[in-house]
Amino acid sequence: MKTLRKCLFLLMAMILALSLTLPVYAASPSLNKKNLTLTVGKSAQLKLNNARKKVTWSCAPASVAKINSAGKVTAKKAGKATVTAKSGGKKYICKVTVNNANSKARNVSFRNPTGGSFIKGVSSAKASFTLDYASTAVQVHIQTMSGSVVYTKTFAKCQENKPYSFTWDGKNKKGNYVGGGNYRLCVVAGKTKTYSSQLKFCTTKDFRGGDGSRNNPYQVATLAQLRNVNRYNGKYFVQVANINGDNKNFTPMYTLSNPFTGIYDGKGYTISNLYFRKKGDSGLFTVLGAKGVVQNVKIDNFKFTYDETERLDYSLGAIVGLNDGIIRQCAVTNFTMTISGEGNRGGICGTNRNTIENCTIQNAAIKDNSYSSIGGIVGHNVANARIVGCTADSVTAVSRYGVGGIIGYNNGKAISCGTIGSCSFSGGYGNYVGAICGRNFGEVSDDCYTETEYELFGR
Repeated sequence: MKTLRKCLFLLMAMILALSLTLPVYAASPSLNKKNLTLTVGKSAQLKLNNARKKVTWSCAPASVAKINSAGKVTAKKAGKATVTAKSGGKKYICKVTVNNANSKARNVSFRNPTGGSFIKGVSSAKASFTLDYASTAVQVHIQTMSGSVVYTKTFAKCQENKPYSFTWDGKNKKGNYVGGGNYRLCVVAGKTKTYSSQLKFCTTKDFRGGDGSRNNPYQVATLAQLRNVNRYNGKYFVQVANINGDNKNFTPMYTLSNPFTGIYDGKGYTISNLYFRKKGDSGLFTVLGAKGVVQNVKIDNFKFTYDETERLDYSLGAIVGLNDGIIRQCAVTNFTMTISGEGNRGGICGTNRNTIENCTIQNAAIKDNSYSSIGGIVGHNVANARIVGCTADSVTAVSRYGVGGIIGYNNGKAISCGTIGSCSFSGGYGNYVGAICGRNFGEVSDDCYTETEYELFGR
């Protein structure tokens, strides 16, 4: 037994001695990631584990990703890159894939920067957007509403929340003008697409010039161009020549559901020889909206002729049928209106609900065999509406209701207005005939005047 114990003791001592003399081997160096996927602008930390010597880092191509001396890799643009760690004469590789961020675009706009329509060879379009996240190789397509791309602008890199823009001249990638129609932007960042509202591109000029903006209004020179005003609501227009209607039937522009809200400046040129036969509210402009302005328009030899067999409360005037905007410095000469059917009739405007300033009518005959309110300037001036500085010269007005040189039926204000020349007012029911107002329930200022035989307003 003693011998066995002695042998076991010797064996254990030998094993212990042997273990003290054998070398200890450490784990081999290795990268914490051999493959890495990042989106543009994002970073990740690489580490060479078990490195016993200094580590140096490099990344190629540097345009896709960069790495600092501590092993932090940052994605720069979409693509593939290789990170190399060197230590102790050996290389350790990490494959990096960089993807674009799937970023939604905000404030996407596609418009004529000066306002108005985008007209071939006249105007340009500005495209603009911002991204929620940084992205590279951002493509902005100009495309038809069916999705066909006609032009593409590529941004190499876009930062988040920073505005980007470019100007488009209406030409495709081959340098040719695109066809007329509606176009929109499609901003592609990563796999996300964001669209703009549509912009109409006109290949033919509906006007002599201009783009409908305040600083460059559409130029109206012909009867056809005058009719085109009806297609561009809310824009600016300037007349640049006299327009002859040749006594052709003219369809009044705009409607009750779509009143004119732009600015039309006649610049003192004349629109002559138009013939109106359309039933309902009617005038050169059927309805002028609250933001609309018609100014410096001259009208000569306009005719309204039609019969109504039922009571219809229509508003008829040479300039505007129903006014909620501003009419100023307009003149109407040689005006004829022969109507049957009740309503409001005026040389300038049928019904005024806002302001008419410094307008004149001369040599006008307005006749209605029914119970209509007829005025040389306005048929009915409603409460709070204003007629200022207007003159009626040589006006004949006949109706069975209120007849006035300026206003047929007044609930608003007449200020500094007057009638001159050879005027004839008759037929006003109950003697509702006056040089200023046929029936007056509003205000007539003390500076209103008449050079005719009539009192300022009827009873």
